[in-house]
Formats: sequence, structure tokens, C-alpha cells
Amino acid sequence: MKKVLASAIAFGMLAWAGSAMALPALDPGFAWNDSDYWTITDLTTGVEGNSLFMLTMENASYESSFGLYTVDSVASPTAVTSSFQVFAAGDEPTTLAAVYFQEGCGSWQVSLDQTSWQAFDDTFGFYFGVANTGDTWYSDIAFNADGEEHVAIAYSTGLTAANIYLDDQYGGGDRDFNDMKVFGDDLAPVPEPATMLLFGSGLVGLAGVRRRKKAAKE
Repeated sequence: MKKVLASAIAFGMLAWAGSAMALPALDPGFAWNDSDYWTITDLTTGVEGNSLFMLTMENASYESSFGLYTVDSVASPTAVTSSFQVFAAGDEPTTLAAVYFQEGCGSWQVSLDQTSWQAFDDTFGFYFGVANTGDTWYSDIAFNADGEEHVAIAYSTGLTAANIYLDDQYGGGDRDFNDMKVFGDDLAPVPEPATMLLFGSGLVGLAGVRRRKKAAKE
């Protein structure tokens, strides 16, 4: 997803001014990442692997599910082709789920129990499904009905892990992205990681300034 430098600068100024649009504080070792699509790194045999997810925080009036989705073309996506639920809307923080992947007969499959398998892909995005409103918010803003960003992702290269945050309100919400947080390990962004930095010498080093991923397509 292409970013415009001016958007980063503009957000930096808003954050410096104390805007409520700032993202949550980052966990140590994590940096904001603007990749829409991800893959697993734990391919122990080259054709199978898994990722462990944990629902770590839920601070919202609405209950939301969480899962993975695939598209017709990661390079130029036009449609969501499949989805795979990892957590149900009623699940509470500290719930764990191992998501297993395997390749067989030339195609990938995914499972939560290694017994029941669903056709899938090894490259995917993240989604949240808000049970109360029926809205589904995707990591790729192109599939969000209101055209707003609802999923923010922070990545740790050292841990090969991601924290995935939700802002659940239609129309952009309150921009705090603290309605739900999911941790996933053995993940890598597609393409390579891109850390969103604040620009402008006047912003660098200011206490309390938070970095924000801003979706702006050319």
C-alpha cells in the first residue's frame, strides 16, 4: 500500500498538537507497519507450519470476532476470496488459538485443530467482524465499507510477531485503535517491513508523540 510523505508529516503535526487520532503506545521492540498482507515464517518442513494467536485486550462496547482473509491477487486485490475465523466475538482476553497451515496437492489449507481443513492461502490479511453492527473491517482499507482505516498493525522483526489493533466504529471511529488487540507470532509482512516514521525535525524526540499509520493511496 503506497504512502504519501505529506500524510506522514500531516499526522505528525496532529499528534504533536495532542490529537485523539494517535495510535496506542507501542510494546517494546515493536514498530508500526503498513503492510496489508502477511505470511507465516514457521514453515518447518517447507510445506507446513503454524502461527499462535492470543486475544490480549478487549476494551469496547461491541464484541468482535477476529480472523484471516485471502484475496484474488495480493499485488492488485479486487475481492476477498475466503475468510477463516480465529476468535469468536464472545472470546475473552488471554484466549489462545494455534492456526495451522499445510500445502497439499498444490494448494494451501488452514485449520485450528489439524483435523478439519479449509482451502486457503499462505498469504493473508487480518479482519475484525463487529457482531453488534455487522461491519467487517480489513487490514486492506480497500475492502472497508466506509473507506476508513480500522486495523493498525505493529511488528517486531526480532520476534517475528505482530500486534493487531482494532478501531471498531463506522466512519473512522474515535481513532484510538484500542477496542481490541490480538498478538500473533511467526508472522512476516508482505512485502518487506516498512516502518512509519514521523517527519520534521520539530517532531523528533518530542515526549508523548505517537506514530500513526495513515492509509493514503496515490
